[in-house]
Amino acid sequence: MSAWPIRFVHASDFHLELPLFGVAQVPSHLRDAFFEAPYLAAERVFDTVLAENARFLVLSGDIINAPAAGARGVLFLLEQFRRLEERGIEVYWAGGRVDPASGWPPATPLPDNVHVFSPNGPEHFVHRHNGETVALLVGQGRGRSGLIPAQELAELEAGCGSGLYSIAVAHGHQKQPVLQNSAFNYWALGGHHDRTTLFSSPVVAHYPGSPQGREPQETGTHGCTVVEVDERGTSRLSHVATDLLRWQSERLMLGSDWTKATLLKRITNRAEHLRDGSGNVDQLVEWALVGEGSLVRELAAGDETRQLNEQLREKFGHEHPVVWSLAVDVEATQALPSTWFEEETLRGEYVRQVQALHEDVTDSLDLTPYIPDRYAETAIGEALELAIGEQRERVLHRAAALGAELLTGEAETMALPATSD
Repeated sequence: MSAWPIRFVHASDFHLELPLFGVAQVPSHLRDAFFEAPYLAAERVFDTVLAENARFLVLSGDIINAPAAGARGVLFLLEQFRRLEERGIEVYWAGGRVDPASGWPPATPLPDNVHVFSPNGPEHFVHRHNGETVALLVGQGRGRSGLIPAQELAELEAGCGSGLYSIAVAHGHQKQPVLQNSAFNYWALGGHHDRTTLFSSPVVAHYPGSPQGREPQETGTHGCTVVEVDERGTSRLSHVATDLLRWQSERLMLGSDWTKATLLKRITNRAEHLRDGSGNVDQLVEWALVGEGSLVRELAAGDETRQLNEQLREKFGHEHPVVWSLAVDVEATQALPSTWFEEETLRGEYVRQVQALHEDVTDSLDLTPYIPDRYAETAIGEALELAIGEQRERVLHRAAALGAELLTGEAETMALPATSD
C-alpha cells in the first residue's frame, strides 16, 4: 500500500498555563469556560489528529509552561500523547518561549512517540510509515533572539540528502525571503496566536495560530491545520476550528442620517447574524460604531453606548450560542489633513513614517528591539511581534492618531484613512 498521500496536523501555541484574559469583568455564566477553554481546545487538536487519521503531529512551540500549569497541564498532555501512541502516531515538538526542552519535569518522562528538538542546535528525524521513509523533519527549539535559524536548518536538511518531503519546525520570526529561498517544502512555524500563511508556493510557511484565542485582540476562528501532501510534494492546508469561545471585533459604519432607532435595528441584526453563523461557538464581541455627524457626537458624549451594551447582553448574552457584548465604543472617521504629510515639521515626519509602515505589506512589524532584553522573552515581547494582518493595521492606525494628537497639542481624535478591515 502506497504511503501517499501523507497527512499530518500542525499546531502551536496551546499556552495551557493561560486562561482567557483582557476582560474587566467576566460574566458568571462564562467563568468556567474562560478557564476550561484552553484545555478543551487543545483536546480537540488531538481529536483532529485521530479523526483525520494523520501520520504525525507537529507542535511548533509554546505548548505549555509546565511550572505555571502545574500537575494538571502535565498530566493532560501525557494523556493526549498516549492517545496518539496507542494508534502509532508520532509527535515532533520544537519548544518556544515558554516550553524549552529543559522545562518539562524530568520525573515525568514523555512517551516514546514524542520527539523533542533541542534548543542548542538543529536536529532531524526521519518519519517512516509501514517501513517506508516518507518525510524528513528538521527543527530546533527557540533561541534567545527569537530568530528562526533558517540557514542552520537548511544546511542540516541539505546534509541529509534524503530527497524526502522536508519540514522545518521552529518558533519565532524571520524575514520572508530567507524562508522562501530554502529547500524545505513546509515551514511549520509557531509564535503567532492568529493563523497566518506567509507564503504558499512553491514553499509553504505557516503559523497555525493558537487553538483558542486568549484576549480580545485575538479575533476570529482559532484551531489547527491539517496538511495533506501528494506524491509530487504539493501541500494542501485545511483549517480545523477548535475554539470554545471566539473573540470578535465588529465595526458598524453609521450613516449620516441614522437615528438611535436605526442604530439599534442594525446592531441587533448584526448580532443575530453572528449568533446564527457561529457554528455553535460562544462569541465575545467588541463593537466599534464608526462615522461622523450628530449621532456619533451624541453617542460619544452621553451614556447611550453603555445602555446599548446592556440591551445587547440581555438579548443575546445568556442563551447558547452566546453573543456576549464586551463593550460598545465610538470611533470618529476624521482623517489626517493631507497638508500634514507635506510639512517639514516633526509632526510631518512622524505621519510620513507611519504611513510608510501602513503601506508596506511585505513584512511583519517587530518592535522587540526597542524594549529591554529582559522583556523580550515575555508576553510583552510576544505582543510586540506584529504579523501582517488586522492587528498590525489597528496598531498603526492608533499610533498615527495618538502621535499626531500629541505633536499637534490638541485634544482631537484623528486616524489614518479607513482601510478594508
